[in-house]
Amino acid sequence: MHPIPRLPFFADMFSLPQPIPQKTPKDEKSDSVEASSSLSSDQVIPVGENSLVLDRVLRYIYPSCEPQPWFDVADIVPVLRIMLKYQMEQSTPFKRIIESLLSRPLELDESGTSAQTPIVTMGVIGVFYLFKDSLNREWLERAAKLALRIPLKTLTGPLQCSQLEYLSARAYLDLLEYHKKCSEAIRSRSLPTWSEASDLVYECTTGAATNGSRVPASAMLNSDEPRNCLDYLRGWYKELPYTCVEWSSMAVLVSQGYCQGCSVCGQTPCPNRFRAVFRLIKDEVEAAVLTVPVPL
Repeated sequence: MHPIPRLPFFADMFSLPQPIPQKTPKDEKSDSVEASSSLSSDQVIPVGENSLVLDRVLRYIYPSCEPQPWFDVADIVPVLRIMLKYQMEQSTPFKRIIESLLSRPLELDESGTSAQTPIVTMGVIGVFYLFKDSLNREWLERAAKLALRIPLKTLTGPLQCSQLEYLSARAYLDLLEYHKKCSEAIRSRSLPTWSEASDLVYECTTGAATNGSRVPASAMLNSDEPRNCLDYLRGWYKELPYTCVEWSSMAVLVSQGYCQGCSVCGQTPCPNRFRAVFRLIKDEVEAAVLTVPVPL
């Protein structure tokens, strides 16, 4: 058995003004009995939250307690409300919840349940708009960029997402306009020649065959290779060009023969060379998105 330390974090947790619960005749009778009793009792502090939500919050904050997993975005909204009420937005648990919200749509895609991604994504965006006055700009920008992973025709269609009510009509239209401008910025971006050696050098860890063993070595991309690959991807994913930031989008380049052989290992495609191309493509797509102001 180990003693659980008292945390100074909770010292003034209940010092904020709390709503006074309305008393029923039964409560008033109980109060008179307690007042006349000479027995001492623990102090009871009225709060406006129910025990279930408070339990969830405390499990996030208190050490050695494992928070219950959440499967619906709606489950996390009351938790965030309480944490913001008690000024916990700078705490590690609060940041962990925010990061879990931002990663949930990506986890769905990776798990093969992408059919739910648009609904969950808009739910996450709705939550961020609900608390946008209390969240930092970086989180809001990342939340808005989640919409770029959804086709525009899906965003403009009917979505059964209750968190959409957190967005005003203006905020929703601004998000659609942001999607359009980002997609256009990606499609129309003038690409560099990548002539700098530092941009084109990659490390082939497979290595060249030398005396029966393979020795890793550096090699260089052709400057036209990443540009030609991105041009093809932008045409292939013209309805959703932000898809180019996903590693899975590179598969179409393999099937269409856009892979050059590696001068070190001799493989076509070489995983290390291909990842170097992907890095340059992703950087260019993200740079194009940064030219569009995020609606906040």
